[in-house]
Amino acid sequence: MKKTIIIVALLLIAVSLYTWQKNEAGITNQESGNQSSTDTSNWRTYRNTKYGFEIKYPADWQLYDAIQSPTWPGDNYKVRVSYRKSGGVSSPTYCQAIPTDQRCQKSKINGNEVIIDWGGSEGSEVSIDISDRDRGLIMIYIMNYAPTEKRTIDQILSTVKFIQ
Repeated sequence: MKKTIIIVALLLIAVSLYTWQKNEAGITNQESGNQSSTDTSNWRTYRNTKYGFEIKYPADWQLYDAIQSPTWPGDNYKVRVSYRKSGGVSSPTYCQAIPTDQRCQKSKINGNEVIIDWGGSEGSEVSIDISDRDRGLIMIYIMNYAPTEKRTIDQILSTVKFIQ
């Protein structure tokens, strides 16, 4: 009986360690902003002086500014930018609720936490939430994501700047 309890306890510990290691592998921590392998000089710049940030995005991508124009434009855009002030009540994002999922990645930009949800499959939406310290949350969505665009999305993240 005592032997059985010890074996069960050891099995529980082993399973717990395995699960913990597997979950830890699902989140990647990295400091973004140091990647500059693509020339972004011909990209467009989106700047929001009210919330103090800017990003660059490819010139052939259409951007929908949900901050300035909350009216839904249909599906004629590739990038959507939004902002949520801190202190508001909101539902957690998928990666906030299930941060250990493989599709979730944690990163940092200039010391600000970034959570990227790479979506469930090709053609889905990639959502990027950038914590703007105590001011709020910058939300960038890339529509109809294709895996070949991962490098471009990394480059977009490398162009994020916080301005006064």
